[in-house]
Amino acid sequence: MTARYSTPTVRPRRKSTNVVILVVSLVILIAVASPALARGRKPAGGGGGGAPTGSFKLEMVDDKNANGLPNWNDAITFAVTSSAQYTFVDLRCYQNGAQVLYVSHQIPGSYFTTTYYLKGSYWVPGAADCNARLYSANADMTNQVTLATMSVPVAA
Repeated sequence: MTARYSTPTVRPRRKSTNVVILVVSLVILIAVASPALARGRKPAGGGGGGAPTGSFKLEMVDDKNANGLPNWNDAITFAVTSSAQYTFVDLRCYQNGAQVLYVSHQIPGSYFTTTYYLKGSYWVPGAADCNARLYSANADMTNQVTLATMSVPVAA
């Protein structure tokens, strides 16, 4: 009697098994690569990462009495430096505790001007206590973050 040896048959893998291996490999590759790619990418807000920063200083535009200080009926603006994508400066002025002026402009350049006129229909000609706020916000004006503030005393 002769011994019979059977040769094992090698069956080719099924196509469905190859697809499963390919999909699992891609999922693992994406999971490993995503954090590494995200570390090198700037956020969609345009900043350099982290919270936005900014500073600003007052500049005279129209100094009617040429004293170099804000007075009623003068015009001012603000020189702004900011890392935020959307930056704004608002100015609020008060006389005897009542708000007599509120103006806000996007910096740089709103649609018309970034000049703040120190007068208004509720402002009785004279001195006022004003406060300026530099802030960032997203496109729909939510998530406002104050970057800096300044007191702007306005003389008569």
